[in-house]
Amino acid sequence: MNAAEKLFAEQGYHACSLRMIAVECGINQGLIHYHFANKLDLFSQVFLRRAVPLTDERIARLAEARARAKGGRIPIDALIRAYIEPIVRRLQEGPAWQAYLKIHLGLRQNWEFGLELRRQAFGESTRLFLNELERTCTHLSKSAVFLRFNFMVGIYLSVIAELGRVSDHSAGMRVPRDPETLLPQMVAFLVAGFDAAEPKAARRG
Repeated sequence: MNAAEKLFAEQGYHACSLRMIAVECGINQGLIHYHFANKLDLFSQVFLRRAVPLTDERIARLAEARARAKGGRIPIDALIRAYIEPIVRRLQEGPAWQAYLKIHLGLRQNWEFGLELRRQAFGESTRLFLNELERTCTHLSKSAVFLRFNFMVGIYLSVIAELGRVSDHSAGMRVPRDPETLLPQMVAFLVAGFDAAEPKAARRG
C-alpha cells in the first residue's frame, strides 16, 4: 500500500499500473490480486486509510468546539480550525501525507468514482460542519454556506499543494510554511470570507 500510494500520487490513477506497483515493492503481481480485488479496490483502500482517521479527528474537534459553545453558536474561526488544522499538521509528518494530498486533489477532477469515494470518506463530517456553519452564519443563505464551504476546501487543498509557488510569487523571499504561521493566515482569510455579506443579487433559498 505504501508503494501504491507513492505511485498513485506520482503517476495518477490511470497511468499507474499494478505491474508498476509490484515492481516498486519487489513482489509478484499476483500477490496484489490476492489481497485486493483490482486496481480500483487497492486505490480505494490507499485513500481511505488516511482519509478515515482525518475525518475522525475533524469530527472529534467539532465535538470539542460544541462542548465549549455550550449549546450556543460555534465561532466561525473555531469551525474553520477544526476542519483544516488536522490536515495542515499531518503534512508536517513526512512525504506520505503529501502523497495522500496529491491523490485527494486528483479525485476532485471530473471522475465519477472520485466523487463517490470522497462521499464515503467525508460525507458525514461535511454534513456535520455544514449544519454548524448554517447555525453560525445566520447572515448567509443556505446556498451561500454550501458555496463558501466548497471555497474553503478548494483553497486549503490548493494552498497546501502549491506551497512552492509562494517562493515564485514572492521573488524568492523566505515565507514560513510551518503550521504555526500557515494556520493563522489561512484561518484569518477564510473567516473574512465567511463573514462577508452575501451579494444581494446572489441571495437564494
